[in-house]
Amino acid sequence: DVVQTALLNGITTIEVGAEGGDQAFADAYRAAVDQHPEIADSKIEVMQRIGYRIDDSTSFPNDVKQPDGVLHNLSPDYIQHVLHESAVTKLTEYYSMSFTPMLHNPEAQTDSQLVHVLKDAFVTLEEWCKTRPQDHVYGITSNGLSLPKLHALHLDFNVVMNAVEQATTSLESSPSAFQVIQL
Repeated sequence: DVVQTALLNGITTIEVGAEGGDQAFADAYRAAVDQHPEIADSKIEVMQRIGYRIDDSTSFPNDVKQPDGVLHNLSPDYIQHVLHESAVTKLTEYYSMSFTPMLHNPEAQTDSQLVHVLKDAFVTLEEWCKTRPQDHVYGITSNGLSLPKLHALHLDFNVVMNAVEQATTSLESSPSAFQVIQL
């Protein structure tokens, strides 16, 4: 009902959660279109966070276990897995919507070379965006960007932009598909 009401009232950007949020949205979207076919004519943007999961039944290279038990991963393998498996990615093949993957809280990575982790993640996302039939973009959602510099999880905006620049330079692609920042 929430998805249907939002779409009927002109909401054009929706964020879905990880670990089943994409499938729940896909089911809700299809049900809304079944009841109100005109919804399918409205272009919407669906954002999905990538980088963390609670389910540890499958492991990926570079998983980082957080103190609360959540697994965090920004490796190209994990990002490609999420992009391939996302129910929202599959919806974009049939409906007028764009899918915006959002790297979630990269500051949770314990790797001291965060700019390299981000660069590899951004290269993966740049390549993915270029293979999509529609214009797709990607972004980052981060608590760390808004934390004070002295906080242990502070993420310097310059680190993010440096990684974006390295990714686009290595791919010789300009402009970058990096277009969204969520604090």
